[in-house]
Amino acid sequence: MARGGEADAQHLVPGFPDLDSANAYAEARTRASLEKLRAEGQDPAELKRLWQLYGEDCCVVGNPFAASAKLDRFIAEPASEGLVDWPALSPERLGLTGRRFHVAALVIDQQNRSVWVGGFLTWPERPANEALFNHFHEAALGAFANQGIRDADPVSLHVTQIHELPHPPRPPADQPLSNWLVEVDFVCHGVEFGVPLDAVFAWPEEPSGEALDAMTHVMMADALSVRGDGPSWASESEIRWLVVKPTSDPPTYPAG
Repeated sequence: MARGGEADAQHLVPGFPDLDSANAYAEARTRASLEKLRAEGQDPAELKRLWQLYGEDCCVVGNPFAASAKLDRFIAEPASEGLVDWPALSPERLGLTGRRFHVAALVIDQQNRSVWVGGFLTWPERPANEALFNHFHEAALGAFANQGIRDADPVSLHVTQIHELPHPPRPPADQPLSNWLVEVDFVCHGVEFGVPLDAVFAWPEEPSGEALDAMTHVMMADALSVRGDGPSWASESEIRWLVVKPTSDPPTYPAG
């Protein structure tokens, strides 16, 4: 809710096998964001205000269900750990793949020297600065060394951008998969950017329809995030040409 006005404030979680599974995930994740803000002796109105500022409001696409409709009950009835374990209800099952992010950050050492670090990573939740500092520590030392700085002692990390990315579509279970090269040339007029892209996906048959749409969407979202514009611009982009063909190359996005 705190990032509601930002371009990438909404995040789509695809791949649920049925409506009930999606509803359960939305309820557990919304409730988890409420429980993080709960404090002993807290006034219910204050907890509700905090959730409206900093919580997560999950709804199910194509269904009128919104977990926030049950917010007053959630406030009145503190949840056990099992009721807020939304990763266990995710399509990835227990966070085996987690949430996808692209990060760009500046690492500074004790002498106020700095290097850029970042890239794609998967994380159970939106990573905090301390976690990112630990994750990119070795990469920062390597970047300092590439500049001829061998005595760097990183002390802080400043995130310049972090975008949560859509997941690639999950192929149907229990079907033999083939690898498909997807080539797309797109343009986003809103940010005046376009570039040809290619990626390999594992899929039972030649991708088409919703599956192909999801593949091209994740490719464009990743490219726009690396550039710094953010994944939401993928929905505003125009595909100029699109080619799909079989390949023996390994998947760019593993089937998980």
